[in-house]
Amino acid sequence: VVTPYKDQIAELRRKFEPLTKGRPEARVTPVEFATVDGVQGREFDVVIFSCAAAHSRRMIGFLSDRRRLNVALTRPKRALFVLGNAATLRRADEIWSLF
Repeated sequence: VVTPYKDQIAELRRKFEPLTKGRPEARVTPVEFATVDGVQGREFDVVIFSCAAAHSRRMIGFLSDRRRLNVALTRPKRALFVLGNAATLRRADEIWSLF
């Protein structure tokens, strides 16, 4: 799971932990949480890109940075899932209208 902000990682881990607790199959394929900057140069089979608070001005700034978007959106080898507000994403940059 890739997200722009460290605070979002903590929140995602907190929400995700109860879903995997006591489930041995969840340990077979561990889920990694990282910031966009933290995954630069790495690849994963599947990436979930959580746009965090996609309605905030701060988030729109990130969504308009094409270099960082390139990192976030090009890490998966097989599948990419983008979680966020579609209307806000499209307002941030026309590149989002391609999705």
